[in-house]
Amino acid sequence: MSTRTMFWRVRNDQINSVCPVCKGCETRLVWRHLPELRFGIPDLFSIRRCVECGTCLTDPLPDQRYLEKIYEKNYVPAEYVPPDRLATVSEVEGLLAGKTVLLERWNAERSTEIPALFYQPETSELFADCRMILDVGAYTGENMLWLVAGGRTVIGVEPNPKAASVATTLGLDVRPAYVFDCNFPDASFDLIYMSYVIEHLLEPRKMLLELRRLLKPGGRLLLTTHNVHSLWRYVFGPYWINWHTPFHIYHFHTQSLRRFLEEIGFTTVYLKTRTPAFWLLLSIRAMRDSFLYRCPHKRLYEPLQPQIARRLHQMLRLEGGKREGDCIVGGFERDG
Repeated sequence: MSTRTMFWRVRNDQINSVCPVCKGCETRLVWRHLPELRFGIPDLFSIRRCVECGTCLTDPLPDQRYLEKIYEKNYVPAEYVPPDRLATVSEVEGLLAGKTVLLERWNAERSTEIPALFYQPETSELFADCRMILDVGAYTGENMLWLVAGGRTVIGVEPNPKAASVATTLGLDVRPAYVFDCNFPDASFDLIYMSYVIEHLLEPRKMLLELRRLLKPGGRLLLTTHNVHSLWRYVFGPYWINWHTPFHIYHFHTQSLRRFLEEIGFTTVYLKTRTPAFWLLLSIRAMRDSFLYRCPHKRLYEPLQPQIARRLHQMLRLEGGKREGDCIVGGFERDG
């Protein structure tokens, strides 16, 4: 059976096709047969919007076997360079000593990466008392390095064995498994974070319930994910880099994410959007490559040049008021 036939069969059987937030079944087509803009996967998926709550769903919903196959092929590329642990330690020492160069760079780039959120003043206070931390979807341990260097205890879970292997070679405690298979006791962690993970999950409600169990009462959950109400989604249409089907299965906005978390038993303590400058550049490059090359191009992830950055910052000034950015940063506290 071909991959294309396999996932269409999943859709026709109506497996897991209910909106994860409101459990609604009525949807409207947003985009049909989107191109895959990062890796050039030939299978075509569409986007449907839940009529009741506005959460978007990838259609057809792929099954677990299909996802495992495409992650194995694309998740850790052959040219991947592992993070430098000593360099990270040096950067953290500088931050703790009061050096501001890195903070200024993160602020200029509108970074939503975990290190920036933990060390920038606006968000760092949310996690100041969190010492025991779980990283769900740890990848190769890049985020963990920053937190361990700052004196926190961090455990990671990463189901992709190749990525988990890279993390363990760095001396990090990363379990090559899904979080459900790790048998962590109740109330094990002060903080859990998922950095651009929730949109990849076939069963996000099941995951959030498990994470609530693992958090201590009053513990914090940090989520970052793309924002389907972003200004740039409307600007770039089907070439918006964050559709990223079939890897991105569900597409939330701020209010649907708030509703989702609060129904599960969390209180929202922080919820804002912003667009990292490099994300905006990726959408521009993806549109360019689609027209020039009819496929993703190897120059998609070229570093951001200073002269380009200045132009991007001018574009990003369009955000503000009711205009939202590409990324949701959400901080939630476990009730009870």
